[in-house]
Amino acid sequence: NRQDNFILFYVNRPSIIIGKHQNFFREVNQKFLGKHPVPVIRRLTGGGTVYHDRGNLNFSFILNGQPGKLVNFGKYIQPIVAFIRSLGIPAETDERNNIRILGKKISGNAEHIFKNRVLHHGTLLFDTNLQLLEEALHPNPEQISDKAISSQRSGVTNIIKYIKDPVEFVWFREKLIAWCMDHFIPCKKYGFMPEEKDQIEKLVKEKYDTWEWNVAYSPACTLAKMIRFAGKTFPAQIELKNGRIRNISFSGENPAIPDLRKQARQFYDLPYRKEDLIRAAELLWEEGKVSVISSQDWIRFLFE
Repeated sequence: NRQDNFILFYVNRPSIIIGKHQNFFREVNQKFLGKHPVPVIRRLTGGGTVYHDRGNLNFSFILNGQPGKLVNFGKYIQPIVAFIRSLGIPAETDERNNIRILGKKISGNAEHIFKNRVLHHGTLLFDTNLQLLEEALHPNPEQISDKAISSQRSGVTNIIKYIKDPVEFVWFREKLIAWCMDHFIPCKKYGFMPEEKDQIEKLVKEKYDTWEWNVAYSPACTLAKMIRFAGKTFPAQIELKNGRIRNISFSGENPAIPDLRKQARQFYDLPYRKEDLIRAAELLWEEGKVSVISSQDWIRFLFE
């Protein structure tokens, strides 16, 4: 409930951060998560999906202002750009409020307005694992129909590549903090109080670490799939709303389709979440309802 102006600098463990209005099922490549089980978190601001790790420095401005005049990306990005230029690096912004070095992206930015306060935050790729970043942000190969905002992919680079002398992440972070403290005068360092940490943990538990926010908040969509039976493959579609299966439909002339449609109803209204659907598929098998494809085949169809 504090009304002070804040600048925050923070580092996250490896994670995928999606925009508020994005579709989890479009943005997140399930095969990547199978190899690298990192958390996927939906943030409060709009914009595209980003990858965080220990080599990425995040910055946030939480400031008071006049209603109607709070959205001002340049006001918050330019001090960061000026700092990077002070290191002899030719940083610049683009029309999407990204920061780039020689055409390659090092920072994405987004904002959220609440009454007379603005939250502006961005990333800074200092020494991120770019190979994992590329894999993490590779679009989901499935065909998905929705009305969500998709990420705009672009080439990325690390700031450390353009610094002549060897430096550490901590050096870069402390230099940036000192720069901002000089730029936003008066300014002093502040640490969270124990009760504030408790409030943060409560918010994480009740919202930002929940399936309902991170996955089910996604807009309704339809996943185009292929199902294999008796050596033949034919199209199918899974319709999702609020993260739950609303319908599974099959196309083609395969004689198994009527039975598949009947069995598919076992999954209706369940969360599109692997543990829930595995249990439902196992129940099909246990109750002797599987006469067409096995429970393993159902899970393969639903998630591969």
